Formats: sequence, C-alpha cells, structure tokens
Amino acid sequence: TEEEEARSGEVLVVTPAETTSLPVRYEALSGALQVSPSTVSLDTAFPGKVLRKPLWAWSTYQRPITIKAVTSSDPRVLPVLAQTVLPPNKRVLMGHLEFNTARVALEENYLSDATFAGHAGLSSPSGPLTRLDVQALKRRELVWEAVSSRGLTEVRASLTVHTDVVEGVPVTAHGMLERPSILATPVLNFSLVQVGEEASAGVRLHNPSDHPLAVRLLALPTLPSLPEGAAALEAFAGHELPPAGDFWAKGTTVGALTGSRGAAAFHLAQGAVMEALIEPHQDVVVGPVIFSPTKLAAHGGVLCVKNNLTLLQVLPLAGWGGSGQLAFEASDGSE
Repeated sequence: TEEEEARSGEVLVVTPAETTSLPVRYEALSGALQVSPSTVSLDTAFPGKVLRKPLWAWSTYQRPITIKAVTSSDPRVLPVLAQTVLPPNKRVLMGHLEFNTARVALEENYLSDATFAGHAGLSSPSGPLTRLDVQALKRRELVWEAVSSRGLTEVRASLTVHTDVVEGVPVTAHGMLERPSILATPVLNFSLVQVGEEASAGVRLHNPSDHPLAVRLLALPTLPSLPEGAAALEAFAGHELPPAGDFWAKGTTVGALTGSRGAAAFHLAQGAVMEALIEPHQDVVVGPVIFSPTKLAAHGGVLCVKNNLTLLQVLPLAGWGGSGQLAFEASDGSE
C-alpha cells in the first residue's frame, strides 16, 4: 500500500494434531528522516581538545520514531544523543557529534607518555627539565612522524542512524589532526634597536586545550659546540640543566640558537613573570624579554617554555643592532 495504515489479523497453522493461531500486525508509514548536516566538517583537533558539532533531525513520519542506535566507522567521531524519540514534522536537536582524537591506541597518541608509566614519571611543570622529559619529547616526535607518513592526519568517519521505522540514514564527518602550539607568534621579533639601548617585549602564550595549562620559562644554555642545525631538544639531551632555582636568578641569559650571533643580547628582565597558569582557550603574557644589541649585526636566540601540554616549546628570538647619528646641514650644503 502507498497509504499509511495499520492492520492486524492472524495466521492459522493447521496440523493433524492441532490448530495454532499466530497474531499478525503491520503498520505502513509514509515519510522520511533527514539528519543535518549530512556532511559534518570538523576543525583541526588534538588529544586534549574535543570538538562538538550539533546534529539536527527532521522527521516527516506522522508518529514519533525512536532512535535505536548510531554507529560510526571511527571511534574518534561519536554521537552524543540529546534525545532518542523524534517527534513528527518538527526540527529538533538530535545531539552532538564529538571529535575526540584521544580515542586511539596508545602507540598512535602523539601527546601521550604511556610508555613511561613504569618509570618515575615526567617532571612537574614548575620543575627543571629532566632527561625523562627529553625522552618523552623524542617519543612524541616519532609517533607524529609515523602518523603523518601513513597519511593518518586526516580523519574521515561514516555514521549510520538506525530507528524503529527507517534504517541506514547516513552521516559523514571529516577533520584533521594537528600538533598544538602554545606560542601566539612563531618568532619574537624586536626589529631594529640602537646599539647600547634596549627594548622589551612580553611573550604571549595561548592555551589551545580544554584543560588548564601550566607554563614556565627556561633558559637554554649557550652551546656553540653543537653541530650546525642541531635541534634545541638535542641541546637539552646532551647537557645538564642548572637547578630549578637558577632559572629565577635576575638577568637570566636567554640561550643561543646554533649559528646565531649575539645571544647575550637577550635576557629576561629582573622580576620577569617566569610561570603562569592559563585557563582553557585563554592567553597570558609572561616575561618580558630584554633585547640589548651589542654590535651592528643580526642577533638571534631562543626562549624555551616548559608546559604540561607539549612539554617544551622553543620560541626563536630575533633582532638587529643598529646605529645612527643626527647631522645638521648648513644652508650652503656643508655639514
């Protein structure tokens, strides 16, 4: 039938021994179920940042229908239902699609340190960097490289809505994995500063995660013996850091990047804000960093920020030492 109807009856099963009556009932419904958006575009995310997008439903069936289940091809993209009974001829919020990239095997979680569970554990955000921290950083780097090389940074999921009336309503979703950064700017650039003068700038940090972020500024020792292009991480791995109290000493020198000149031109101001707690998705300014160029040249350095999200981030510092003079010219053109 093409019309909505409900009928009931019975089926008789007759045998030489007995007659059995089986009640039968059917209901014919006309309508459709639409879920929107049918294709969900998710922003970039990382373990520690959960994204949610609303899912709406519109049913044209003439009676309420019940959602029995919603299946997903990827455990990182799952629905959270706000209601399971959809009324007729009404657009309602069915729930939210949740993108949680932490729902993966430990070997694919590039912000997890599960491999160190049997050790003493990573250092606290307020403590000095340790060799175990460095090992964890290296492990995270290797996991991210493996995920990227296998093309797993793109997440695509197929979801299916099952109800008591209609089966197989499809929804697709896609998003991307990212490596989080707490640096608001990629470089702290002082531009041109007169030799013998100084300029100061605060360091703006951003918490991209859903959890409080503890940050602490560290000074990387000057290491001129490192091979060209060596990473700051290798500097930490090969050299002992000063005790925690040393980082609070006035005029702490900010370390040099390999191959840069004039690292001593950068230092943390006396009384600088060295650590902070940043609420989720908020910014804070720490420092400031002082730039005092000592020569007519480009100066470069790094400031390291220890934190409980990325463990360590390196902020490059850049500036130019310049000079100038004020000259007066006579009306005849002579100075």
